[in-house]
Amino acid sequence: MVSDCAFLAEHLERIGYLVYPTELSCGCHDTPHDQGRWVDVAAYRNGGFYAFEYKSSGDPISGAVKQIENYRNSFDFVILLVEIPRKGRSGLSLNSRRGKRIYDIVRLGAGIWIASKNHAREVYDIREIAKPRIQTPNSLNRKYIERLFWMRYKRDSMMRPGGHPSQQKLDHYTHVARTHNLVG
Repeated sequence: MVSDCAFLAEHLERIGYLVYPTELSCGCHDTPHDQGRWVDVAAYRNGGFYAFEYKSSGDPISGAVKQIENYRNSFDFVILLVEIPRKGRSGLSLNSRRGKRIYDIVRLGAGIWIASKNHAREVYDIREIAKPRIQTPNSLNRKYIERLFWMRYKRDSMMRPGGHPSQQKLDHYTHVARTHNLVG
């Protein structure tokens, strides 16, 4: 996950998403563009996999269209998070004439969230302005994302104390060894 997106990951975890801990490459089957496959934040909730693309106030939104076209072939939902106010830009518009890129993004079925820095509290306030529509990802890409998530979280749960039978034995051995001063 991009360090700029740490606030997004924290927000998602707070509202019940399971967040993948790093950036994630979407699948390559039926993906229309060679570039723009790295998802800033990937998450899972209620049976659906979500791709979040973050555009800071200085990033142009125009690049998000190709990224969303790629993500929708691997994820059930795609959401663009846009930081406002936009640097050197007039703002965000859902008007189809002024906000051409936003209109294209919504037409693709992506949701749009906005993030504004609350300087008094030193946090971002995040608000949904357009709900995402469910996508129809390529089944091979979807399975690839699912496999990455579950391999990562299975490994993480196995590493937690008491998470896996082998880990439980190792924890017990370590406890006994320390109790009897067998290890330093």
